[in-house]
Amino acid sequence: MPKFQEEQEKQQQEQQEQEEPKFQEEQEKLQQELQEKQQEQEKQEEQKEDITADYYYGLGEGLAEFPPLTTAPLNEFTQFIVMKPYTWLVEKVPNLTNFLTVFSNLINNYNGAIGGGYLRRAVQSGDALQFQNADIDFWFLTSTDLLNAVNFVNQGHLVEFHQPELQEIQDGKVLYSWDLVSKTSDIPNIKLQIISRLVGGIENILSQFDITNTKIATNLNQVAVDSRWEGFESNKFVNIDIVQPVAIISRLLKYLYSEGEPFKLNGLSAFKFLTWVGPRVSYSPYMQQLYDVLLNASEVNYDTISFIEPYLNGLNLPTEEILPVNLPLTVSLM
Repeated sequence: MPKFQEEQEKQQQEQQEQEEPKFQEEQEKLQQELQEKQQEQEKQEEQKEDITADYYYGLGEGLAEFPPLTTAPLNEFTQFIVMKPYTWLVEKVPNLTNFLTVFSNLINNYNGAIGGGYLRRAVQSGDALQFQNADIDFWFLTSTDLLNAVNFVNQGHLVEFHQPELQEIQDGKVLYSWDLVSKTSDIPNIKLQIISRLVGGIENILSQFDITNTKIATNLNQVAVDSRWEGFESNKFVNIDIVQPVAIISRLLKYLYSEGEPFKLNGLSAFKFLTWVGPRVSYSPYMQQLYDVLLNASEVNYDTISFIEPYLNGLNLPTEEILPVNLPLTVSLM
């Protein structure tokens, strides 16, 4: 073999030996980048699912999209929040204290308050203990109080319940939730929820809720309640103060449902709901069906809109503002 050819082959071999580790290194680097990208996509999907759950299931009593641990501001509905003595609530639910004292450390040591749908259900039934796995929503005065309360629950200090699964404290988290299993048949199992979207005075927090019928809270000393609350509840009306995009349907299904005499939207709220549905009919055939039902309805109750419940997760409605549509003059809800 000519010497020149031998030298060429030797150079090629040396070059190949030098390039092989480099090629392998680049392949490993590319694989790592692809893996990191996949993990980031999975994380984004999880966050998207959390947001979807927030929209559709009304996390935090139908609140607007406040960043976590926002101090609740005043708004136009704060003027309706009044304070009543705790005895006012106990007269309506005689065994309430027997149950709520289970959470007295959360309330007294960390400036907590229980508010929202559970108290409404307890008042309706007159019994604080009849609801298995009920959502018990807590709100706190400061972010420090809230995070200390999360640690308190994580450490198993609610001694009437078995040790719960640890909830990791994270930036950006809007809900800490535990399925608590009671140690005794005297106390029901519950879902304890610490809502971390808002902190601050309970009157300011309640004023951010979308539906008036949810605006009731207590710290075992006083009761904060919307001054219109008793009137709407006794007359079996659900009133919408703030329309929260997308979540409004599931929220209405939740609060229109009744095991006793049915509730219905009052006239203004029914009109608010109709004007929200109208611009969204093009996004789903089920929204078109809902719109047609509302146009021909004389009132809006649970039965009026319950057909849409199985399709909520697939609606994919926009969350931004949409221009309103002109309603027919013959609408009964007007």
